[in-house]
Amino acid sequence: MTVLLSLKRPDGTTRFVDQIVSERPDSMHVLYFSWREALRGKYDVFHVHWPEWLVRHSNPIVRAGKYFLMTVFLIRLKVRRTPVIRTIHNQTPHRPGTRAEALLVSALDHLTDNYIALNPFADTTSNVTLIRHGHYKDQFGRHRFSEVEPNSILFFGRIEPYKNVDKLIEKFAEMQSESATLRLVGAIEEHAFPDKAASLRAAAASHRRISTKFQFLSDADLVAEVTRAQLVVLPYTEMYNSGALLVALSLGRPVLAPRTEVNEWIQSEVGSRWLNLYKELTSDTLHAALRSAGDRSASAYPDLANRDWKAVSQQHYLTYQRVRNQSPRPKRSVKKGA
Repeated sequence: MTVLLSLKRPDGTTRFVDQIVSERPDSMHVLYFSWREALRGKYDVFHVHWPEWLVRHSNPIVRAGKYFLMTVFLIRLKVRRTPVIRTIHNQTPHRPGTRAEALLVSALDHLTDNYIALNPFADTTSNVTLIRHGHYKDQFGRHRFSEVEPNSILFFGRIEPYKNVDKLIEKFAEMQSESATLRLVGAIEEHAFPDKAASLRAAAASHRRISTKFQFLSDADLVAEVTRAQLVVLPYTEMYNSGALLVALSLGRPVLAPRTEVNEWIQSEVGSRWLNLYKELTSDTLHAALRSAGDRSASAYPDLANRDWKAVSQQHYLTYQRVRNQSPRPKRSVKKGA
């Protein structure tokens, strides 16, 4: 069986695609996305992630070309009756797209035979298979860990407006603690949000207990940063599925995050001492979470046994097999999902 993924080939850094393909059986062949493969390749199943990124581009001419290619691709999928599977990473895209993009993604949804949900809260009436987001214990565990710095708070990951880092800076500055520190690491989307990026840099630079490293990190550097922190804070305004949350937990670091139904579900899995949830981010919330994180044993880890990559890869393979063998394609009704 051959599966076309809408993802790039693994590049040596740990990415979502790795948990699908790293433990796949020998009978499963994977093609990585290019328009040549999509329009001329031979494959049994198409598995799409973040479909909006198939057609997005900052250059309007290139974007128009992608719209045309996507239209041809949709026709090919329909004519050849190629089974389509889509993983729901977000309820809606974090950045709004064009009307043409929305129409193309909607057309793809109407060809989709099965959705893979990373949690039990997918907002769709279509066929849904639950496959949990895999942990990163083995992949990151091979790198050198840092000594924990007492009273240190970390935010890490690509920095975008919905991640609410400016609010974290504001509430950290209000903390009545001279020993607490805040570290911000990750690439800022400068080109997409230039004003926001500039104000964020200025706010961080104005406080002596805030340090920054605004760039993409290698796996080794990421592990060093995360394991140095006493507490990881992810202050997102929207939080549905978070790879950063799983990275922190995989590295044995307590996390403070907003209270959502998905986060409550994960909290029931790992326990409240590993995932501390808030209704509103305040300086008192930060202080209490930091104090609680300091009481944790340095050698302790949350139970992430249900997120083993071998099991995740096998579940994907079985889903591909089942959907490929379904015929004819049933009618579907999609509410939303990204």
